[in-house]
Amino acid sequence: MNYKYIVGTLIILLTSSCAVVNNHPNVKVGPIQEIDLTIAKDTIIDLNITAGEVVIESSPGEQLRAEMTVECPGINSECAKRMAGLEFVSSIKDKHLKMSTNRNSFFQNYNANLSVKFFVPKSQQLNIGMNAGTLYINNIDACLNVEMSAGDIDINMFESNMASVYLDTAFGDVSLNVNGRHQNESRPWLVGGEIIWDQGKGSCQMNVDLQAGTISVDLGR
Repeated sequence: MNYKYIVGTLIILLTSSCAVVNNHPNVKVGPIQEIDLTIAKDTIIDLNITAGEVVIESSPGEQLRAEMTVECPGINSECAKRMAGLEFVSSIKDKHLKMSTNRNSFFQNYNANLSVKFFVPKSQQLNIGMNAGTLYINNIDACLNVEMSAGDIDINMFESNMASVYLDTAFGDVSLNVNGRHQNESRPWLVGGEIIWDQGKGSCQMNVDLQAGTISVDLGR
């Protein structure tokens, strides 16, 4: 077992816990940030969000759209000063799209409540990287790779698109539901779980790697 990951995860969990304790009501910082890009079906998409709540849904056509809001405990707080000017950063080269924000360290995001929503069109591969937070993915048309340090991951995808699913968490719970057939796995001594499913007839692989938290995947028709 790699103890560097364990220590890193514990630090993230502790700082995340501290972030929600404040004496001021949260206020929105700046306007809603938006981005709209046209991409081809064979594009590989890399999304990197440090921390927050991320929702990813499908988008018709070739338009990738995203919107982002951030709240801090008080408009004059240190959090608000750090998050002022928050915006998306993107680059595309050889049909490889990379998207993140200009506040890409965990400590820049400390005490901030970030909410991001992506509308993703059909693409070759979607890679998602997060440090901490919650991730919801709903019926996108792409092969999927997710790496997260701490949080909860909830994925709904069409079974017909999937060839295989690999889910792994070092500390937490893992569940897979394929058209009503449930599979829950945990390792001995309550130190995480792993699920490997390779009975699909589609062409895509799903790989989800979470250090600490819960993974829930539902494959339906």
